[in-house]
Parts: sequence; C-alpha cells; structure tokens
Amino acid sequence: MTLDFLLSALLTYKYVLLFPLAAVEGPLVALISGFFVSTGTFELIPAFSILFFADFLTDMFYFFLGRKGRNSSLMKRFEKRMTYQHFSAMEGYWKSHAFLATLISKWAYGLSTPLLISAGIADVSAPRFFFSSGIIIVVQYSVLMGLGMYFGNSIQRISDSISLVSIIIAVILIVFFSVSFFLARSAKQMLKKIEKELK
Repeated sequence: MTLDFLLSALLTYKYVLLFPLAAVEGPLVALISGFFVSTGTFELIPAFSILFFADFLTDMFYFFLGRKGRNSSLMKRFEKRMTYQHFSAMEGYWKSHAFLATLISKWAYGLSTPLLISAGIADVSAPRFFFSSGIIIVVQYSVLMGLGMYFGNSIQRISDSISLVSIIIAVILIVFFSVSFFLARSAKQMLKKIEKELK
C-alpha cells in the first residue's frame, strides 16, 4: 500500500477507514489525523473520539484475551515475542504500579501486544487497568493530534497539492518512527530496571 493510496483512501472514506487504521497503529494515525484536522478534512471531536475508542477497545480486547487465556497455552506464544523474565517482571509490576506498567506497555513497540495481554494474565483489576489506559490514551493522542495540527497549520495552501501532502506525511512518518524508536528503547530499559528491582 503506497502513501498516496493511503492518503486518497483517508480523504475518500474518512471516518470509516479511520477506526480500523487507528486500531492497528493508533499513534501514527493520530498524528496524521491532526494534520487532516488542520486542513479541514477531519473534524476534531469525531476524529479524536474514533481514535480514542479504537485504541481503548483494542486494549480491552488484549486485556480480556489475557484474562481468558491465563491458564491456556497462550503463554507459549509469548516466548516468541518476549522473554520469560520480562513477563515475570511485568506480572509483579502490574499489581504494584499499574499506571506505569500500562505506560511501558503502550510505549514498548514490538512488545506492546504481549505486555498488554500480560495485564490480563496477571489478574490486574480491570477498572484500574482501563482507567490507566484511558488517561494515557487521552494525553498521548492530545499531544500527537496537537503536533499534527500545528504542523499542518504552519503550511499554507497544502490542500491544493496531493504530492505536497505526501511529502509532508513522509516527513511526519520519519519523525514518528524516530520518536517511536526512542520510546521503545526507553521502555525496554525500564523493563530491565524492573527486572533488577524484583530480583
């Protein structure tokens, strides 16, 4: 799927396509959505609401997947994505520091899904997990959409050229993945620190 196709699809289907894309890659879609809000393509409240519920429902799905699969062979699949030490460290940390554990899980790109599932397996209180997740999503998406809007507003006559839009989105992607790499690295360092604390 090319960038031009993705942009054209978003411009055509708007909110219908926004939900599934946000469920797969919420932060990146939030940044791009903020850009489209600045151009008038999206409305702020509907776009933010869709992004929030897409991410929140995804977190709920992973949490209950872990809760239901706690005593099944689900743990065997984790071995491919995260070490047993990581899971053991997070299992104890979920109960003592639910908010920080949720933050780490949402930052740790590449480990996010198994870490979120581990919350359910660790039998964390559902209200506590969902409250933490909701707060983090609101703050995260407010910042990302704000950055996208700021970037979009700084460019004049951008809606007149789809090729120019593609270039700008490409720049946003580079910035996004650079920040994502930094956050993922920070989250994994925090995991190692947690492991040492619990030894």
